[in-house]
Amino acid sequence: MKAGFSKYYNLFVEGVGFIGKVEDFKEPDVKSKKGESPMGYKVDIGIPEAMEAEVTLHSINKVLFDSMQKMDEAKIVIKEVVLENGKNITINHTMTGPMEFEADTTKVAEGKKVKVKLYPQRYTREQDGEEVAFVDVTVPIFRLNGTDIVEEVRNAVS
Repeated sequence: MKAGFSKYYNLFVEGVGFIGKVEDFKEPDVKSKKGESPMGYKVDIGIPEAMEAEVTLHSINKVLFDSMQKMDEAKIVIKEVVLENGKNITINHTMTGPMEFEADTTKVAEGKKVKVKLYPQRYTREQDGEEVAFVDVTVPIFRLNGTDIVEEVRNAVS
């Protein structure tokens, strides 16, 4: 959640380049899987669930957008500037892993807004160059402000 006002968003794909301007961005929901204890209670088992993000794009580079859709594992970076207490804060959202694009590409050709759903396996949020959060659902790693909160669980089961 952001406390400030987002001024700008742009979407890039590493190795491809600038894809388009982002009108709206819903960050991935980071949730932990729940399990059942021997006593029948629901408990947090400390493993991150699959994530989903959504981006609304406009001013899209169609050729690069089409290239991005064909990638098996894209590294997508959404760069954001937030105005908070009179200061610009830079936030980078990096999502990697297989992506599924639920977008009508005919809208891209017509210059209309396009909604794209992303299903990242890894997500990093950096604020002014410092890592705030990192989630990897494949390992699993769930790092907040430098502390891996599932490391103990991961080590116990590996």
